[in-house]
Amino acid sequence: MERDKIVKFEEFFINSFSDGKVVRELRLSSDEVEYLRKTYTNIKIR
Repeated sequence: MERDKIVKFEEFFINSFSDGKVVRELRLSSDEVEYLRKTYTNIKIR
């Protein structure tokens, strides 16, 4: 992913969980899922 897309995606991802919920349904591209798995190694993605 390009740097500007990463910054925007990080903002979106963090804001998605700002209400304290730890489970959320998000529609992500395969690149976004790959980025999350590499960045957040303990994340569980279904």
